[in-house]
Amino acid sequence: MNHFLLCIQLLCLAFIIGGGAALGGTIRPLFTKAMVHSKAVHELESLHISVWNAYNRFSLIAISLFVPLQIISFTITKQFQILSISLSFILVVLFLIKIIIDAHLKKRALDNNLAFESSEQKNDHKKVEYISILILILSTIEIFVIQ
Repeated sequence: MNHFLLCIQLLCLAFIIGGGAALGGTIRPLFTKAMVHSKAVHELESLHISVWNAYNRFSLIAISLFVPLQIISFTITKQFQILSISLSFILVVLFLIKIIIDAHLKKRALDNNLAFESSEQKNDHKKVEYISILILILSTIEIFVIQ
């Protein structure tokens, strides 16, 4: 039973790490290049944010599934790992923060009155990038901690 739970937990973390790496490594550069050479900047920015929003929501579901599985695993093995559960809760909070920031980004991207290249938009993109990097690092650490 514990091996089954571990497999599901690793699958959740693999989704978070794989999706974040794929979006950050491929989708972001493609959208960035396309936005530079396109007249439909607002539409591309909105699409870019929508893709990340979908990933963030599914990743939040994955880490929210991970936490109860972790608690069940702890009760079966009778080994409570404070580092592991702490990392899980930090990841939940980071995904919630990303979703909130992305909502602001999408609102600004859809609102034609606010400039696409505004300093607020750039700052929020930087925050999301840093949070994404932190999520990838913490998720990778979590893989080693739960094994």
